[in-house]
Amino acid sequence: MKVTILCMVAACSALLANVASASSFPQKSVKIVVPFSAGGSGDVVARLLGKHLGERWGRQVVIENIPGAAGQIGRSAVVRSEPDGYTLLLADESVLVIAPQMQGGKDVQPLEGMRPITPVANIDFVLSVSSSSGIRNMKAFVEQGKKEKRLSYGSAGVGSIHNLIMEHLADLLGLSLMHVPYKGTAQVFTDVVSNEVTAVYSGIPQARSFIDAGKIVPLAIGSAQAHPALPGVPTISSELGMDFDGTAVWYITAPQKTPDSVISQIHSDIRSILDDPAYRDAIHSAGLSPADSKTDAKAELLSKWTRWRSVIDARGLWPQGAAK
Repeated sequence: MKVTILCMVAACSALLANVASASSFPQKSVKIVVPFSAGGSGDVVARLLGKHLGERWGRQVVIENIPGAAGQIGRSAVVRSEPDGYTLLLADESVLVIAPQMQGGKDVQPLEGMRPITPVANIDFVLSVSSSSGIRNMKAFVEQGKKEKRLSYGSAGVGSIHNLIMEHLADLLGLSLMHVPYKGTAQVFTDVVSNEVTAVYSGIPQARSFIDAGKIVPLAIGSAQAHPALPGVPTISSELGMDFDGTAVWYITAPQKTPDSVISQIHSDIRSILDDPAYRDAIHSAGLSPADSKTDAKAELLSKWTRWRSVIDARGLWPQGAAK
């Protein structure tokens, strides 16, 4: 009897502590880790989100960039952090889904050490070619690809989200595209402008200055709907009459053992921000689009884990020694 009472007291104490941690969260500043260098779209999203969360919480939200190893250094830093909600990770599926498989092989477990909370912004991509290429729309791109067989495209490297989306598109269209990997996107644009590489599939913000200068031609957008940042540019789906999802998503995640109550508090606060017109307008202005606040982040990422695993398998993209 005494043991039973003690167990009940311990359970109640744990429950009350859990409730208290949620109602009083946060008690200090919160850190959002971005696993890439400053200046990219992830940095923009983190700072926008941090601004709104800081105003809502009355606490400072610090953004820390920890780049390296395709985002895995920053991800690992968050996995190893105290699971209390005060260290969060802003990452896309290249960090949460693709790189863990490409670096860890087929035996790696999905979302190991991480607890997805919510998507916060969609990354909209655009497929572009040099203005001197003579290609002006998706149909011409496909026709030339089937005729010449070896159109090329540049990306930020083997296993990048751009690489996998283009390989998936090539598979759907029956094209043989030559992949030219780079260490970053800056040199890709230089070579596309000079027509040394046929195409680049990039985020809209990265392409905008080249499009505005007339150096590259935007053929189509990879999302389901047209984007206000590129009025008049059609989607790949509408141009080719096919169902194609060529987007990526920024997610907020926490260490695996973060308490449910804290996760719920963070999710609720971010969901309110995602529905705020000011946040949505700022995201659109950055060349991105707002995420659906009702999306189940974990279910979506597990689905993407399977999706990109099948593309890696089908296109033979496993690095040597990774396909165990």
